[in-house]
Amino acid sequence: MRSMPEGKPLQRPMAPHGKDFYPKNDVTRMSIRMVAVELYRVMKEIEELEKKLASSRPGSREERELDEKLRVARAEKARLKNMIEGAKDD
Repeated sequence: MRSMPEGKPLQRPMAPHGKDFYPKNDVTRMSIRMVAVELYRVMKEIEELEKKLASSRPGSREERELDEKLRVARAEKARLKNMIEGAKDD
């Protein structure tokens, strides 16, 4: 548990009904609609990066940079999809 400089433990704020304001599930803090909009944006970014990658020269620095950006975008897409799937299960 984290603590303040004086050594007192930090308490998580509680709602009047006794549940955490900050539940462990990220999607409850961020609406599913917002996650879906972000997922759509990332999917469009992936499409654009794939088009640029297809037109880049093989072995070029640009290709390596696009590969890295594409890898990061795909990881973000997977993370967002998992968030939505996790919210559906709740």
